[in-house]
Amino acid sequence: MPIPREILVGQLKDGLRRFYRQHGRDFPWRPYVTGSFGTLVAEMLLRQTKADQVAEVWPMLMDRFPNPKALANADSEELYKMVVGLGLGRQRAKALHEVSAVLVKNHRGRVPKSIEKLLALPHVGLYTAHATACFAFGQRVPVVDANVMRVLGRLFGEKLGPDNRRSPRAWELATEILPAIGSAKEHNYGLLDFSALICTSGKPLCRECPFNGGCMWCYEHVWSKVDFSTRPPNPPPWPR
Repeated sequence: MPIPREILVGQLKDGLRRFYRQHGRDFPWRPYVTGSFGTLVAEMLLRQTKADQVAEVWPMLMDRFPNPKALANADSEELYKMVVGLGLGRQRAKALHEVSAVLVKNHRGRVPKSIEKLLALPHVGLYTAHATACFAFGQRVPVVDANVMRVLGRLFGEKLGPDNRRSPRAWELATEILPAIGSAKEHNYGLLDFSALICTSGKPLCRECPFNGGCMWCYEHVWSKVDFSTRPPNPPPWPR
């Protein structure tokens, strides 16, 4: 049987931060010097888009429009040409322009810190609000996207569905594994990177997973196929 659930939760609270420190991906919006507006723009661009693609656009965009006032006054055609390669070019350009205009009009050109005020911004959904609160302001809040839902569903053996807006259970699990102390930012970045590098949508790299001893998916699909009666149980042999 997998290790007890409470042990797995403890491993995740500490292990995801360690995973990020050892294997975290390097993107231009992740340094602490990025600022809250740069973080918000990055999270809006990352919606339904691979991070490697956004990494090619974000630095140019922020260099050209470094603050909400500059982006709110941007020429719509120029902005469209900068983001069109990410797909949904017109929609992205409109969203960036409108959210910047609201920041200038209602927030004196500053990104609000609270989840409630972030959610009130146009084109900012639950994930983007939480990601901005955590990554820009260091708040201890969970982040849940489709990839995180896949990881949590596998680890805890629960069906969470594909839509984070309609899965309160996914947010409960993500909150449960948040570390009580230490960097929630490192923890959440670690969770996102773990979903991209190890617990992938296709064939997860269970052999390299530091949590495979407690993962229900790994137990059901890997360890349950091992005949321990004919093999030494400690350490358990990896099935081939």
